[in-house]
Amino acid sequence: MDKLTWFITRYTQFLCRKGGYEVIPIYGETVTNLKDFCYQVNCSLPFGFRVRPDLGALYDLILNFETEPDNRVFIWHDAQHQLKTTPELFNDVTESLVVAGFLNRNAMSTIKSDNTRYKVNQRNMIVFFDTAVEELLFFLNREYYIPSIDGVYDSKFEFQICEII
Repeated sequence: MDKLTWFITRYTQFLCRKGGYEVIPIYGETVTNLKDFCYQVNCSLPFGFRVRPDLGALYDLILNFETEPDNRVFIWHDAQHQLKTTPELFNDVTESLVVAGFLNRNAMSTIKSDNTRYKVNQRNMIVFFDTAVEELLFFLNREYYIPSIDGVYDSKFEFQICEII
């Protein structure tokens, strides 16, 4: 656990120092419900108001049209806590992160007031400790509902997995 914590902390600091990144840390060990998750994201993103704790509001918050940095990275520390204690919450939140990231990265989420597409290279880093890849297969191999401005469809994604030993 110490190596993982060290790596993630250093990586977060690296992105912040590099510039051009909006970094949103989420500390999974302190999240017990959707309200906790919404609170952490709401406090980490430059957003004009506090959102209510529901999945629709969380999804809107993760899309975050308030800013348009070159890059945005959600770093979810200790996601194994939600995976093991509240798997439904893990599934719902992960879906929001994956879909919002895909839409923003591909300029498929909204049209701005100047008639250009909103685009942010939005990525997710979901960090697990002591979790086998087999425990994540339901999340890795499923199709996600994509509500794009170009049309609605379901899609599978390829995920990059990095194991620190």
